[in-house]
Amino acid sequence: MKTTAALLSALLMLLLAPAVAVSGEAYDQALRALLASHGQTPLESPPFVIDDKYLLGQALFFDPVLSGARQVACATCHLPTRGTSNGQALAVGVDGRWLGENRLTGGRGFETPRNSPDIWNRGHAAVQNMFWDGRVALDEEAIDDARRYDKDDTTIYFETPMAGRFPDGVENLLAAQALFPLTGVDEMLGRPGDRSPRDFADEHANLPNELAQAAAGTSGPRQIQIVHEALVARLLAPRLDTDDLDEDGEPELAEWQKEYRRLAHAAYPDVSLRQLSIVELVNAIGHFEKIAFATRNAPWDNYLRGDNYAISYGAKAGARIFFGNGRCAACHSGPLFSDYEFHSLGVRQIGPGKNISSDDLGRYHVTGDKRDLYKFRTPPLRNVTLSAPYFHDGVAATLRAAIRHHNDPLNLADAKYANGTHSWNRGKRKSVSYVLAAGLNLTDTEINRLIAFLKSLEDDVDDLMPRIVPARVPSGLPVASMYGLR
Repeated sequence: MKTTAALLSALLMLLLAPAVAVSGEAYDQALRALLASHGQTPLESPPFVIDDKYLLGQALFFDPVLSGARQVACATCHLPTRGTSNGQALAVGVDGRWLGENRLTGGRGFETPRNSPDIWNRGHAAVQNMFWDGRVALDEEAIDDARRYDKDDTTIYFETPMAGRFPDGVENLLAAQALFPLTGVDEMLGRPGDRSPRDFADEHANLPNELAQAAAGTSGPRQIQIVHEALVARLLAPRLDTDDLDEDGEPELAEWQKEYRRLAHAAYPDVSLRQLSIVELVNAIGHFEKIAFATRNAPWDNYLRGDNYAISYGAKAGARIFFGNGRCAACHSGPLFSDYEFHSLGVRQIGPGKNISSDDLGRYHVTGDKRDLYKFRTPPLRNVTLSAPYFHDGVAATLRAAIRHHNDPLNLADAKYANGTHSWNRGKRKSVSYVLAAGLNLTDTEINRLIAFLKSLEDDVDDLMPRIVPARVPSGLPVASMYGLR
């Protein structure tokens, strides 16, 4: 009983009297009690195992040949060296040049409407949805209904823009998400009139964008489906006619296509070439991302495992603020520090937005529910120190700026345009989450400590770079990576 009373006393000192020094073992005991009350446990991640499916997914993730004009890869907007974001406020896919924060548009203004979200730990069971507006999500109601009738049902149901045309066999949310950037005009697909650059190697130079051409004149789920089919044909040429065979009866394929066939066969030995589809490709991408971008060595997890010296005093003080008076854990909860819900923070809009008024209505674009206006998914925070800039439009250049906005989310509510009209309408002001609307009133010292805590969530991934980033990709095109350049 004395031990319990002493622990409670230390915890009260920790929470209620910040000016009182609580040091050493008592401080750690009190902090651990606070963390336990929030259900904090060390993150469990899959082992880093490279198998044939990983190798196929790795090649697909870094190879620009997946895009319409063969210039943009998944990794273009999810650079490992930029925290799996890309260092830009708004991602530039089609028409861009270079990589990272130096990536420029090619003159036609194809900036995407939103910041490129990081992809750390997206294969974890806690993840419920993808994208800033959650337009790809687990359909929990459908899963529960299925299990109600068949307790052994392992089918995964998704809510996606493909509706009734969503393909069977997609393994997880990561794979489901990978279906859509491939078909985004401003992300990877481009336009029917695009051609690959003339200075590419002969087998890729000045080629038409047959992916966009195939889907021209269609829209919605059918358009997405057509692009997927055309991409499989580009990569694997699975349905060649006899006229496409050489004198030895072998398909007339480029060496890079043969390599993709070998990789696909190794990854899916029981699936015939004609049966291979976009499902196997995105499942491989999802598998690669789940292994490559799982965090495993964060000091925070070592602290949760009992190592009192794994993090600094500043980080511990920051954790006290995060889970205490800072109220951060109200939304940034769980092992990945996200509730995967949607909240409005009153973030200043930059860029084209998602509608004609150059604004972004957030979750509303998915649900059509006015209660979802200006709401965006709570971003997870592991490796958050690596993925600047922040918010859905990247308006906060630094983590400090992002925290300061949380400190006073209504700071722009009374701002006016040059013509005297308000930059915020009444609905946007009322949409701001009640958790933050009154402000946090954190001091600069407290913000410094919060940043020290968030730094403890950072994983050391440098040693893994050679296992994550391939030296080359099957197409022979430049690998979409900045590894070794920073």
